[in-house]
Amino acid sequence: SPQEITAFNDKVVAGETRSVPELADAIEARVDDFVDSATRAGDEPHAWHAGIELPVETFCAVLIGEALVHGYDVAQAESRPWRIDPAAVRTAFIGLLPLLPHYVDERAATGVEARFELKLRGEDGARAFLFFDDGRLAIEEPAAGVLDCHVSADPVAFMLVSYGRAGLVRPVLTGKMLAWGRKPWLSFKIPSLLRSP
Repeated sequence: SPQEITAFNDKVVAGETRSVPELADAIEARVDDFVDSATRAGDEPHAWHAGIELPVETFCAVLIGEALVHGYDVAQAESRPWRIDPAAVRTAFIGLLPLLPHYVDERAATGVEARFELKLRGEDGARAFLFFDDGRLAIEEPAAGVLDCHVSADPVAFMLVSYGRAGLVRPVLTGKMLAWGRKPWLSFKIPSLLRSP
């Protein structure tokens, strides 16, 4: 299941015998193959974990997100600068949308009925409409009816909050995350309704 991916990753990492430079070389050696495969893959879904089938762009988005956030982690550990490209975050965000319903925390989302618009700022702004309905999440174009909460977020702040690398307070106080609508306070609830990727 998606919830078991962390344990799976921990097991893979524990069994890894290559050095960091060797791993970096192995990743770089496969980039062209991956891009070529992704380019030729077409629109049909492919198997991921737990029998979930996803489009190729979602696999690409997962890798983009992982590279950005774990690059950030390594840079933090080494006290080095790390620039997260907002355009890359927006690309990852759109690609990851098909995966989000599999990351709903059903216990936290039980009884929740809320309709959100979530927009990441920028010239090529990315947005999504999230409809929570008693433990389930649908990602779709807005249907008839009023949305409960609109959220506008700086892409980098959004990513760090989404991946559990930052809290909500600072982005809210600095205007990097804004909410409005009939029930703007619901914006604080979004992180608790989704498990961290």
